[in-house]
Amino acid sequence: MIRGAIELTVLTIGYLLGGPIGVGTLIIAFTIGLSVQLAFKLGKYDSKSVEHENLLMMADNLKKKQEEHI
Repeated sequence: MIRGAIELTVLTIGYLLGGPIGVGTLIIAFTIGLSVQLAFKLGKYDSKSVEHENLLMMADNLKKKQEEHI
């Protein structure tokens, strides 16, 4: 639902700024959330089992990995 809301928000802002909206744009905006959800189910992806990290954590982890290779 979040992904769909983001797409519809961007679509609306683009329209208000004078951008063109075609049939393909509408199809993507209304179906991207369902497509991602379906792909996660088909791939048996469980977001709760993944260890999430923010940008600072990622930078620290990359720096550590780079130091290990030196």
